[in-house]
Amino acid sequence: MPYKTPSWLAPEAPAVPPPAPPLSRFLACLPYTLAQECPDPADWGDPANFSDDPHDPGGATMCGITQGEYDAYRNALGEPEQDVELITRSEGQALYLANYWRPRCPQLPIGLDLSFFDSSVNMGPGQATEILQFILDIGVDGIWGPQTDGAVTGISDVDGVINAFTAQREAVYRSFSTFQYFGADWIRRASEIGDESIQMTAIA
Repeated sequence: MPYKTPSWLAPEAPAVPPPAPPLSRFLACLPYTLAQECPDPADWGDPANFSDDPHDPGGATMCGITQGEYDAYRNALGEPEQDVELITRSEGQALYLANYWRPRCPQLPIGLDLSFFDSSVNMGPGQATEILQFILDIGVDGIWGPQTDGAVTGISDVDGVINAFTAQREAVYRSFSTFQYFGADWIRRASEIGDESIQMTAIA
């Protein structure tokens, strides 16, 4: 009978890195934000999806992606810069995933992930983090650290947090100097995304 090494003497198995978070939630939330950013989200090449409002500090934008973001993305890949109007669907989705969904949205409860994601896209991840920190009654600095991690883990009333997030999001919008130009649309967007986020919690 062949000798078997006792289990307690067996070498430890090599460490296996944890699997990447599934993309199902990203793919579920992205259409709601694209509906806010793109008049024609089904066709990324539609000129109607392009904007360059002189009052918008983001400048030239296609489906919510600014020229500056697109340049940085292509530079990182070693690709030549080109007009943001030429962005493809796959490039846009890769940018949304890397710049706005990861790394924080997968840590949030269903529904709140949509509100945070959409705010990150429209206001920036730092501002979205400040809103979350404010409603969770922790230090507000826009930096997601251990204190924010702990507060997120302790969320029990997801609907209540989403409603508070939406209200604070609207308050922050009202503080922006460009509210006079975009305020009505921002408030509508925050309300719609808030409602859609609540609906997600109901079927989670």
